Amino acid sequence: MKLAICILFFIATLSANAYQYELFEIRGKVGLKDSSGKIVLPASFENLGWADGSFSVIGHITGYKINDQWGLVNLNKEFLTPPIYESVINSGGYLVIARKKINAIEYKTGCLDLRGEIAIPFIFEGVKISGLQAIIFKKEGSNFRYGLISLKNEIIIPIEYSHISPLGSSRFAVENSKGQTSIFSDLGKIITPFTIDSISHYQNNYAVFHQGFTQGLIDTNGDIIVQSIYRKIKTNSNGSILSQLPSKCQILSGHNQVLNKIEADGLINLKSNLYKIKRGNLYGISDDQLNPIISPQYEVLVEIGKNKFIAKKKNFGIIRADNSIVLPFEFDSIIVEKELVRLKKKTTSKNAWALYDTLGKPRTASAYEWMGELKDDFFPVKKRGYWGAINTKGEEIIHCVYDSLITYAAGRFVVKLKNEYGIINLNEDWVMAPQPFPILIVNENRILITKEKTNYLKDLSGGIIYFSDHPLEFSSNFIIEKLYNGSHRKIDYDGRVITNAWPVMVEKVETVFGESEGLRGIKKDNKFGFVDAKGNLRIANRYDTISQFKEGLVAVKLNNKWGYINTEERIIIQPSYEYASDFDKGKALVKRKGKYGLINKEGKAILAIRYDTIQQLSEKYLLLVNNQKGLANKEGQVIIEPKFEELVDLGNGYLIAQRDGKFGLVTIEGISTIPLIYDNLIYNPKKNNYLVMKVAEWESITVRK
Repeated sequence: MKLAICILFFIATLSANAYQYELFEIRGKVGLKDSSGKIVLPASFENLGWADGSFSVIGHITGYKINDQWGLVNLNKEFLTPPIYESVINSGGYLVIARKKINAIEYKTGCLDLRGEIAIPFIFEGVKISGLQAIIFKKEGSNFRYGLISLKNEIIIPIEYSHISPLGSSRFAVENSKGQTSIFSDLGKIITPFTIDSISHYQNNYAVFHQGFTQGLIDTNGDIIVQSIYRKIKTNSNGSILSQLPSKCQILSGHNQVLNKIEADGLINLKSNLYKIKRGNLYGISDDQLNPIISPQYEVLVEIGKNKFIAKKKNFGIIRADNSIVLPFEFDSIIVEKELVRLKKKTTSKNAWALYDTLGKPRTASAYEWMGELKDDFFPVKKRGYWGAINTKGEEIIHCVYDSLITYAAGRFVVKLKNEYGIINLNEDWVMAPQPFPILIVNENRILITKEKTNYLKDLSGGIIYFSDHPLEFSSNFIIEKLYNGSHRKIDYDGRVITNAWPVMVEKVETVFGESEGLRGIKKDNKFGFVDAKGNLRIANRYDTISQFKEGLVAVKLNNKWGYINTEERIIIQPSYEYASDFDKGKALVKRKGKYGLINKEGKAILAIRYDTIQQLSEKYLLLVNNQKGLANKEGQVIIEPKFEELVDLGNGYLIAQRDGKFGLVTIEGISTIPLIYDNLIYNPKKNNYLVMKVAEWESITVRK
């Protein structure tokens, strides 16, 4: 019977497709012509074809639209149905999927045959044709229930499942209410039990199925031909199949002794003596012996305190280490600050922020449009478009009536109200009434108001203490006024000058630099020199550029080369370098012919000038040659020749080394203790061990026929 239907459908389709048809339009109405230009259907329709925007002719019929409703018409100009459908869509077979209004508030979906007669009744929320079956679904409460019927409306799979999707031409993946999947035949026979989490489409007669965090392979008969033991399986278009076993994570000692191991894609040590485990894109928790506490199930898992975690399952919540819930998973954002939690939940089109503690108890009585980060002991908040503040108890200490809260200092807020600036205290009393210019709170008794380019230091009553057109910097005891010639002077908070500007006595000085070892660099006539504390010229301005004195020497540039002089302007190291750093503990970094080395105060090389880069660490030097890294000790002796892509000194006698994308461990003497075979290596200083991960290689597998 199925064969007869297919043949009839093929003949009907072939005869219809023997002609090419073209839509045409006259005065906003649509008609149809054949390939010879003959009008098949007159231009009297709002549209022809299908409600999804496509056009085709099936067995000499197509869809038409009149008065915003759809129906079926044949090429003999006969209306097979009146225009009573909200939509008609070509299913790809010999049925047309249609949707129509059942009553004032309800629409249902069914199918029409090529005569316009009802083949599948209009009792479903949706219909999807798949071969000689139709996947249908109905609404049950707030959920949809799926089933499978024949094209004669005969039940094949009962309408009681959470979802059904086609697999190939004769298999269906059926998901139950617990989220587990089984494979059914096109006759409704159960081929596998409900133990599959998900399944891919068939390719080359195979589908990949997922069980937990592993994958296997199943054929079109529903037979498992590769057990789900692999991390990933790939079926290629050329018929080959590749597999990858799960990644291995281990905890090692510095001598490569295996302390513990687990299958995981990542392992992160936590402050609470636990490990966060990653499998796929999900996270869980294990104890320090790698025994699972929480199976990987969360999209996000962030430790926020002792045995508490921000977790995400579609939405954010907070859980304990035993997986019990502190805050339910119903928030868009969670931010923890000092045992307090800022929560955001989107309601309709607005954001709703609230304050909780980490025990899950609310602190705020109402929701806010915005809640900023904790500053001192308050949170800035916004409600009904205006700004205020709440304290850590959730109490609104500043009512939401201001255009903005600009700054907070010394127990006072600078606020903006009706486009003017003022100062209020925590009781919302006006300390300074609103005025048009920006305000900065300097300390408890002083404020700064800037009018155009002039800075006015004032008391809280508005009295002027000091004013200047120069930039001002504020410390706890005095003000630094930066003058335009590069010098500065100190002023106290009563406006009195404490220290005048550096007394430069050399005429026409362009710039004065900071003091170092009793001397200041100057720039005059585009050359550089040094003056003493009295402004007397101590080192003539004859150099192209200068550094600053360190350990009695200063790097100077002369004739485009760097060297070193002392405070008496004696050349100690001849200018012969392209770069020269300040001396530090008797050593300086220099560059010659594009290569770096270290010299002592006599100019002798203590680390040969042959490296692309030298980077000083705390007690060592990192060496770089041809993108390979090595190490020298503080005396400049090479202890590891440059041969690694990455080298990280852990400060415990070991270094993490990387080469060709693999990680291992070497001693400070360069001896390998953990071989360079791992894809990641992380040191845990608290437990003095090493977390390593090795990703399995892809391998080809052969399946039985």
